[in-house]
Amino acid sequence: MIRSLWVMVVLAGLAVAACDEAGSGEADQERLRVMQSEPLLSNAIGAPVAVAGFTEGSLPPRRGRVQAKLFEQNANDAPTTAQLKTLDAMKALRDNGWTVYFVACQPPLKPGDPVPPRDLIGPFPSEEWWAFGAYAYKIKDGVSYYAAANGNGRLKGSAAVDLDLRAPSSKEAGSDLFADRPPALAPGASCLEANGLPAQAAKAGVALELDESAGGTGGHR
Repeated sequence: MIRSLWVMVVLAGLAVAACDEAGSGEADQERLRVMQSEPLLSNAIGAPVAVAGFTEGSLPPRRGRVQAKLFEQNANDAPTTAQLKTLDAMKALRDNGWTVYFVACQPPLKPGDPVPPRDLIGPFPSEEWWAFGAYAYKIKDGVSYYAAANGNGRLKGSAAVDLDLRAPSSKEAGSDLFADRPPALAPGASCLEANGLPAQAAKAGVALELDESAGGTGGHR
């Protein structure tokens, strides 16, 4: 019985490996390696989650991604800490050759505020935290890469910053999804770089986001 179970486990593992190999090509693996080489990931807390682009049946191609937590800590002034740590991530992206094209700062929602749309581009607001985001792209060997640094500072005292990197699937029609080259924000021109928390929601730049799957419309690519 034990031998039978072992054989079943091995066969299941081979099936998963076959699916991964069939759905993810060498180009997707190379794009994943490029994202994994991002210097900012050296600051990650724990091992980043890394998945190469793949296809599954008739669904739109899934893009490669690397997700990591850059900062997490209780803080006396969590919103300000989150703002500064998100700013640090944005500066690191710039230093590493990324074009930062969109920044947003969102204060906590107040009772009676409208519910944010599900397709909101930028950090997602809540009644419980301040939300901050910096979005960037980089072109390497004709492939566009996307980075989103999202921070939140909870009113009850914890701050966190996450980094999300994405790359087009090799099954998409094009590999450069930022061919229009959204302009870079000038240093010092965003709410992250302001002296203190903004009095109200603030945005700068072009609101664009590279979705997890191909086929987005409008600001969702």
